[in-house]
Amino acid sequence: MLNALQDGDGRIDNFTDSKNDGLDDAIDPTMSPVDTDADSTPDFRDLDSDGDSLKDLFDSAGLSNAFDSINKGILDKLLDVDIDGLGDVVDPDVPGGIAGTILSNPDTDGDRQSNYRDTDSDNDGLGDVLELVDTN
Repeated sequence: MLNALQDGDGRIDNFTDSKNDGLDDAIDPTMSPVDTDADSTPDFRDLDSDGDSLKDLFDSAGLSNAFDSINKGILDKLLDVDIDGLGDVVDPDVPGGIAGTILSNPDTDGDRQSNYRDTDSDNDGLGDVLELVDTN
Protein backbone atom coordinates (compact mmCIF):
# COMPACT_ATOMS: atom_id res chain seq x y z
CA MET A 1 0.00 0.00 0.00
CA LEU A 2 2.95 2.34 0.51
CA ASN A 3 3.46 2.68 -3.24
CA ALA A 4 -0.24 2.89 -4.13
CA LEU A 5 0.08 6.47 -5.37
CA GLN A 6 3.19 6.18 -7.52
CA ASP A 7 1.89 8.07 -10.55
CA GLY A 8 1.00 11.14 -8.47
CA ASP A 9 -2.57 11.55 -9.71
CA GLY A 10 -4.08 11.34 -6.20
CA ARG A 11 -5.83 8.04 -6.92
CA ILE A 12 -4.87 4.56 -5.78
CA ASP A 13 -3.04 2.77 -8.60
CA ASN A 14 -4.52 -0.58 -9.67
CA PHE A 15 -7.66 0.12 -7.62
CA THR A 16 -9.55 -3.08 -6.76
CA ASP A 17 -12.95 -3.06 -5.03
CA SER A 18 -14.24 -6.63 -4.83
CA LYS A 19 -16.75 -5.73 -2.06
CA ASN A 20 -18.16 -2.84 -4.16
CA ASP A 21 -18.00 -0.56 -1.12
CA GLY A 22 -15.94 2.23 -2.66
CA LEU A 23 -12.75 1.27 -0.78
CA ASP A 24 -9.68 -0.33 -2.30
CA ASP A 25 -9.37 -3.88 -1.02
CA ALA A 26 -5.78 -3.23 0.15
CA ILE A 27 -6.83 -0.49 2.60
CA ASP A 28 -8.47 -2.86 5.06
CA PRO A 29 -10.50 -5.86 3.95
CA THR A 30 -12.64 -5.67 7.13
CA MET A 31 -13.22 -1.91 7.07
CA SER A 32 -16.60 -0.63 5.90
CA PRO A 33 -17.54 2.98 5.17
CA VAL A 34 -19.94 4.77 7.52
CA ASP A 35 -23.64 4.55 6.56
CA THR A 36 -25.41 6.80 9.07
CA ASP A 37 -28.97 6.11 7.90
CA ALA A 38 -28.40 2.40 7.12
CA ASP A 39 -29.78 2.76 3.58
CA SER A 40 -26.94 0.69 2.05
CA THR A 41 -25.36 3.82 0.53
CA PRO A 42 -22.16 4.84 2.35
CA ASP A 43 -22.19 8.46 3.58
CA PHE A 44 -19.47 9.50 1.15
CA ARG A 45 -21.83 8.59 -1.73
CA ASP A 46 -25.11 9.56 -0.04
CA LEU A 47 -26.55 13.02 -0.72
CA ASP A 48 -28.66 12.71 2.47
CA SER A 49 -26.50 10.77 4.95
CA ASP A 50 -28.95 10.88 7.86
CA GLY A 51 -32.12 10.25 5.82
CA ASP A 52 -33.90 13.36 7.14
CA SER A 53 -34.89 14.58 3.64
CA LEU A 54 -32.45 17.50 3.85
CA LYS A 55 -29.47 17.20 1.52
CA ASP A 56 -26.08 17.05 3.30
CA LEU A 57 -24.93 20.13 1.41
CA PHE A 58 -27.92 22.08 2.78
CA ASP A 59 -27.20 20.81 6.32
CA SER A 60 -23.46 21.55 6.00
CA ALA A 61 -24.03 25.06 4.66
CA GLY A 62 -25.98 26.10 7.76
CA LEU A 63 -29.42 25.40 6.27
CA SER A 64 -28.65 27.55 3.26
CA ASN A 65 -28.97 26.94 -0.48
CA ALA A 66 -26.09 29.33 -1.17
CA PHE A 67 -24.04 26.62 -2.90
CA ASP A 68 -26.93 24.51 -4.26
CA SER A 69 -29.65 26.82 -5.54
CA ILE A 70 -32.00 24.08 -6.78
CA ASN A 71 -31.45 21.61 -3.91
CA LYS A 72 -29.99 18.79 -5.98
CA GLY A 73 -27.41 17.93 -3.33
CA ILE A 74 -24.31 18.95 -5.27
CA LEU A 75 -22.49 22.25 -5.72
CA ASP A 76 -23.85 24.56 -8.43
CA LYS A 77 -20.27 25.30 -9.52
CA LEU A 78 -18.14 22.16 -9.85
CA LEU A 79 -14.88 23.86 -10.89
CA ASP A 80 -11.86 22.38 -9.04
CA VAL A 81 -8.74 24.20 -10.24
CA ASP A 82 -6.30 22.42 -7.90
CA ILE A 83 -7.91 19.02 -8.51
CA ASP A 84 -8.11 18.16 -4.81
CA GLY A 85 -11.69 16.86 -4.92
CA LEU A 86 -13.15 19.95 -3.25
CA GLY A 87 -15.04 22.41 -5.43
CA ASP A 88 -13.35 25.80 -5.52
CA VAL A 89 -16.49 27.56 -4.26
CA VAL A 90 -16.02 25.81 -0.86
CA ASP A 91 -12.25 25.25 -0.97
CA PRO A 92 -10.28 27.65 1.27
CA ASP A 93 -7.01 26.84 -0.50
CA VAL A 94 -7.05 27.25 -4.29
CA PRO A 95 -3.47 27.80 -5.52
CA GLY A 96 -3.60 30.20 -8.46
CA GLY A 97 -7.35 30.71 -8.00
CA ILE A 98 -9.86 32.40 -5.75
CA ALA A 99 -10.38 30.81 -2.34
CA GLY A 100 -13.94 29.75 -1.61
CA THR A 101 -16.11 29.85 1.49
CA ILE A 102 -15.65 26.95 3.90
CA LEU A 103 -18.86 25.05 4.65
CA SER A 104 -19.82 25.80 8.24
CA ASN A 105 -20.84 22.19 9.01
CA PRO A 106 -22.95 23.23 12.02
CA ASP A 107 -24.04 21.24 15.04
CA THR A 108 -27.15 23.31 15.81
CA ASP A 109 -28.17 21.52 19.01
CA GLY A 110 -24.64 21.06 20.38
CA ASP A 111 -24.89 17.26 20.69
CA ARG A 112 -21.52 16.75 18.96
CA GLN A 113 -23.32 15.35 15.90
CA SER A 114 -23.06 17.49 12.75
CA ASN A 115 -26.44 18.39 11.28
CA TYR A 116 -25.78 16.30 8.17
CA ARG A 117 -25.71 13.20 10.43
CA ASP A 118 -28.38 14.35 12.93
CA THR A 119 -32.02 13.49 12.24
CA ASP A 120 -33.17 16.07 14.84
CA SER A 121 -30.74 18.93 14.31
CA ASP A 122 -32.36 21.27 16.83
CA ASN A 123 -33.07 18.55 19.44
CA ASP A 124 -36.68 19.59 19.93
CA GLY A 125 -38.03 16.05 19.77
CA LEU A 126 -39.36 16.47 16.22
CA GLY A 127 -37.29 14.90 13.48
CA ASP A 128 -36.02 17.22 10.76
CA VAL A 129 -38.16 15.38 8.21
CA LEU A 130 -41.29 16.48 10.15
CA GLU A 131 -40.13 20.09 10.31
CA LEU A 132 -39.64 20.55 6.58
CA VAL A 133 -41.49 23.59 5.35
CA ASP A 134 -42.23 24.14 1.67
CA THR A 135 -41.90 27.86 1.07
CA ASN A 136 -42.97 27.66 -2.60
